Amino acid sequence: MIATDLDGTLLDGSSTINDRTLAAVQQAVDAGIDVVAATGRSFRTAHPKLADSAITQIVCSNGGAVFDRPTECVVSTHPMAGAVAAQVIKQVSAATRDAGFGWETVGGFRFDAVFEEVCPHVDEIRLGEDPGPITPDMEVVKMFVCIRGLRRLDLQKAVLASLPAGATASASGADFVETTAADVNKATTLQTLCDERGILPAQVMAFGDNLNDVAMLQWAGWSVAMGNAHNVVADQADEIAMSNMDDGVAVVIEQWLQ
Repeated sequence: MIATDLDGTLLDGSSTINDRTLAAVQQAVDAGIDVVAATGRSFRTAHPKLADSAITQIVCSNGGAVFDRPTECVVSTHPMAGAVAAQVIKQVSAATRDAGFGWETVGGFRFDAVFEEVCPHVDEIRLGEDPGPITPDMEVVKMFVCIRGLRRLDLQKAVLASLPAGATASASGADFVETTAADVNKATTLQTLCDERGILPAQVMAFGDNLNDVAMLQWAGWSVAMGNAHNVVADQADEIAMSNMDDGVAVVIEQWLQ
């Protein structure tokens, strides 16, 4: 299996997959290799990015859901209970007055006023149906948390310090962190897919560039950090590829197929 992040990894600077990378992915699929996208994006924004690719399944929302592209269906979820999501808001808000929140369900998204002020360009704002306020029995696929003035690792550390035991957070370079259930990340959901297919972690090559890829790179048998990767991510990798702007994923796949 090849598992690849999207933004900063498979996608180039224009947030698309270029022709060389499309061809390399197709060659891998033709060789009998499962190629799976693993992204912090929801299926609503990830699926269109892969429109011309041979990738059929997406581990979305940092492991919170799996989306099947041929049927256009969410085939599994690994959600956070609404009660835990409410506790995330309570505890992070108690630690800082400058926090904003959003939450994703299979049906859609909701964001509060602070989040929309701090992160107005988030692709998911107003996508899908508004799930409404968090209720104890709501299944939250992923939460968004921002704090004014903090980004990336600093933001992730600040949020992690305030989270309840049932949640964890990771960063992808945006002005917010992504919060999932404590035992859910890209690696855990990829492991579930591998179990279904009889694939061992040692048979997986993973590509990533940001902090939400660390668990996946640590889990995979061969881990590849992009040339543009965060230094924390690069430290976890078996190999450093060229950047996403220089066809890094395609170059590595081509070399391995040879």
